[in-house]
Amino acid sequence: MDGLVFISLSALWLFLIWGLSDLAAVKILSLGSWPLYWLVTLSAGLLPLPLALILLGLGWHPTPPLIILEPLTSVHTDLSALNYSHTPWLLLLFICLYAGGALSQLYLLFRSYRRLNRLRSESRLHRDQGYILHLHTARIPPCSFGWQTPVILIPKILLQDISPEGRKAVYAHEASHIRAKDPQIMIVLLIIKALLWPHPAIWSFVRKWQNAIEVRADNQALKGASQNLRRHYGQILLTQMRKYKGGTLPCPSATLNLSNLRSAKMRVKNIMNPNPQRDKTRVQEFHLAGVAIVGTFSAALAISSMAGSPQMPVKPLQPLVREPPIFPAHCVPNGGASSAEIVLQHSITPDGHVKNIKVIKSDNACFNGAAIASLKKWAYPPLKKGASRAARKNVDVMIKFVTDEQWKNKKTQ
Repeated sequence: MDGLVFISLSALWLFLIWGLSDLAAVKILSLGSWPLYWLVTLSAGLLPLPLALILLGLGWHPTPPLIILEPLTSVHTDLSALNYSHTPWLLLLFICLYAGGALSQLYLLFRSYRRLNRLRSESRLHRDQGYILHLHTARIPPCSFGWQTPVILIPKILLQDISPEGRKAVYAHEASHIRAKDPQIMIVLLIIKALLWPHPAIWSFVRKWQNAIEVRADNQALKGASQNLRRHYGQILLTQMRKYKGGTLPCPSATLNLSNLRSAKMRVKNIMNPNPQRDKTRVQEFHLAGVAIVGTFSAALAISSMAGSPQMPVKPLQPLVREPPIFPAHCVPNGGASSAEIVLQHSITPDGHVKNIKVIKSDNACFNGAAIASLKKWAYPPLKKGASRAARKNVDVMIKFVTDEQWKNKKTQ
């Protein structure tokens, strides 16, 4: 398997899913406010990677069509011409940049999670309008937080500045996140974003899923609400909820994010709309899952077939020294054109020596030892910088033994 080709194909597939999902969500099907849509499309972009690895590990990678194989062959040839041995610092630099970015993202996530967990343990239980709340004094907006048993974290100041109807809408907003398992899903998505931070599609998918779950939570919190309550709820978001200027919280929050004006406008417009979009049906969910499954397995097959070292023409390496075999006197030769034909497989070291010799085929086992002894004395040209090692592994060679009489008969024929 060519690792560089595998990574490149996987990244291109994720870009393709990103573009198609945006096109379908905005231009064609209007699915941008459906959280499940973004989760499924993100899964369709990520799952072909482990599936392709499983197929490659099982040794099953179908040969791609010739129209794909020919350009891929040139890509393999160009990549094999790259020499990383004399520039290890370049590969080390990329690894350090990736590891540094991933570790920093994971650290920020861990620090925010630990802070919220501490707030939860130090908070005071409070019941308001049928909801069990955890009150705290930190400057953090309302949010639903937790892994096993999520809770609603509410700042105390919110109880003083917002009317009872507005508070109930905020509580219902956070409770809908808990019912939909949004706190747990968000932590998983933030971990994926930290591990795959170089790819912009991951950031886009997570952000759009966050926008979609807030729109869905607004719809459920304001279900059957009057226009006055909707206006009041919108004013709460524009005044109280947007005061928080901290980093990204590892939990769904009712905060109105004004850094993305497009999503903020869409959310406010949805709040003021007395007839929000209906929830998707089971049939639509099955259709979405079916398309995603077909696309996922098709992409896994394509990636595994293209990255699975397709058969490419490799010019055989010619030895510099070809030691002729010594005819063993104790062996009985075969009749016919030759006394024995032995096919040996071997590998060639970078300095040109022969190693890992094994017999692949032999029509007279008595001659095997003499053929192996001869092949051990062969010598090949040393490996040049930037040259491919493909021609130096599992090389097959045939050694024939013929008597003088067999040689004369062959010349006279």
